[in-house]
Amino acid sequence: MRKIVFLCIVILEIATISFLAGKIYLERSQVLGENVSINPILKDDVIFPNQDKESNLKYFYELAPNTIINNKPTWLPSDYSYTITTNTDNLNERFDYSVEKNPDVFRIATIGDSHTLGAYVNTKDNYPERLEDMLNDNSLCKTSNKFEVINLGVGGYDIEYAVHRFKVRGQKYNPDMVLWFIKNDDFSVLNELIKPKIDQYREEISADQALLTQFQREGIFSPWSIKASQELMAELGEEGVLDYSKEALWRMRDYYKGKLVFITFSHSQKRALEDSRLAILQSFAKAISHTYIYDGLTLSYDKLEDGSHPTGKGYATIVGWVFDYLTQNGFVPCRLP
Repeated sequence: MRKIVFLCIVILEIATISFLAGKIYLERSQVLGENVSINPILKDDVIFPNQDKESNLKYFYELAPNTIINNKPTWLPSDYSYTITTNTDNLNERFDYSVEKNPDVFRIATIGDSHTLGAYVNTKDNYPERLEDMLNDNSLCKTSNKFEVINLGVGGYDIEYAVHRFKVRGQKYNPDMVLWFIKNDDFSVLNELIKPKIDQYREEISADQALLTQFQREGIFSPWSIKASQELMAELGEEGVLDYSKEALWRMRDYYKGKLVFITFSHSQKRALEDSRLAILQSFAKAISHTYIYDGLTLSYDKLEDGSHPTGKGYATIVGWVFDYLTQNGFVPCRLP
């Protein structure tokens, strides 16, 4: 039962992406006694690309290119707002990157979900942008190289979608390193399998106004997601869910064979990877050369009201930890002052 509840909770992070019938903003709600955050994805800001004819992913989505997304979440203070800008390659970036990499450029690609995207902060404040600025600060990093940190993160991505995103957007940039901010829910939210179930139950429950009203009175605002996740867990079981994600993770080796660093929370933290998920990363790192796990993140960064996503100040703290790890362990060509 605990595993079902866990999956029900984390699936709500990507629920709005499945409900692209209208504009849906992030709201805080209570589901099964847990605080839940739903990402603010708007219909006009999302596309369902079909640039990979060999892919069997039916529901893969990205942010639209060349878009300015202004948002003012109702669950945050009334004076809080943020702006995300996407470049011509559908990335949350301040500018475009040339596909051809100059010889003096050290290029890092970052993949992951909303924590990599920088879901609720201005583009300049997300962690890939801050890391790029920090590495290019000559007072912090003495080098003849120029650093480029490319943000491939998208809110609600599971492991399968993060790998596919790298395939269709990231590998052409020929990165020298990949950083993957990975969390528990990335192993459990199986977008391709849950989406049709969510659609089915949403249609059924929405047609029964009395039932829908009852759920809302109980503080359950996405009952279709709960029912869909319960059904998926019943079909696959915890082991089946993890096997699905493990298989998706190993497909990363088809598209990238360079230095890969998983970034996650310390085992002493409440948000640390569960043992079964950490074991998957450890077995991957043991089998694949140039693969590392950085579990130095703690919960001491500044957070938004959902208690999870970093503020701009929080990202600055996280980037400081990542910068220290990369420079002190010689992962980047940087001499500290």
